[in-house]
Amino acid sequence: MDGCPSSQPLPSSPPRTGYDVETRAADDIKVLDALGINKAVFVGHSIAGSELSKIAVKYPSYVDKLVYLDASDLSERFDRFPEVPGPFTLFTDADGKSLFTLQAAYVRLLATREPIPATCLAFAFDKDGRVTGTSTPESIETQLAAGVRAPANPPTNWADIRQPRLGIFAPPTVESKLPWYPYLSPTDQALFDERFPFYLQWFSNVISLFGEEHRDDLEDAFAWKEQRRLSQALTLQYDKVIFILEPSEPAKAAIGRYVTVFDYPDGRLSIRHNGVELAYRTFDKVRQVDQGAIADNKHLGAVLAVIRDEQLRHGPQRRSGPRRRDQRDARLFKVG
Repeated sequence: MDGCPSSQPLPSSPPRTGYDVETRAADDIKVLDALGINKAVFVGHSIAGSELSKIAVKYPSYVDKLVYLDASDLSERFDRFPEVPGPFTLFTDADGKSLFTLQAAYVRLLATREPIPATCLAFAFDKDGRVTGTSTPESIETQLAAGVRAPANPPTNWADIRQPRLGIFAPPTVESKLPWYPYLSPTDQALFDERFPFYLQWFSNVISLFGEEHRDDLEDAFAWKEQRRLSQALTLQYDKVIFILEPSEPAKAAIGRYVTVFDYPDGRLSIRHNGVELAYRTFDKVRQVDQGAIADNKHLGAVLAVIRDEQLRHGPQRRSGPRRRDQRDARLFKVG
């Protein structure tokens, strides 16, 4: 075939609406249901990033793993950062002379060679093989772009996505810029140079956020973990230190149950129950408690009295290991 047939059929008729992220994700699940597939690995490129994230959050039982191929969170891409001059105003009539001149233009300006079947479906051609336009109506392209932007599509909270995810990103650099930069006019190059740092910052931000939750998981993997039963007084003991939890609703719900203490190599400590981090303050058992301390702190009087009785019974103690009492924090209660 020398080019695309002028009557290239589209896979389906284009509906006038339904291009928001919520609907696209629901459509994907309907396809799986129709095929009898209960769980799948979802792979998405470019604008499909928000679609993958929506599926993971709203239909988690269907998701085995997620693969993001340069599929960034676009929710804040277009409104918070100024656009750099793009490549599409650089296409000429000569570039649309045939399928192959169009492919050559894509290589020159975008550094990518679109497969012939993809190009034939994306563009409309006349009987002489010239490009007459795209096969996607402008109204649909507008809906797709609006659908991935906030507020219609809020920024992804990566902590809500618990399935394994792989991100493969190819961000531009200060040195490489973008493939079409040499073809811009001097005026547009100057505008590009002015706005490009914001573009790079956006890329850096979204990639960093993508991996943030996994970094926390990795830190947890290297943390020493022990379980302690939480007393009625919202206290527990770890490393010869009494931890007094803030009387929050999650903490009260954990009374009489086991909570997990995460002890990190860098000295940080976290207390959690059912995945929720619980704020605390510490009281070091090693320090002697006198009657004045008990009288001055009526709220903790019962706890301090028990500790004092234990100290009197056992006498002074030497301690080894991490010195939790040396960890100072300006806050009364702390998390982590």
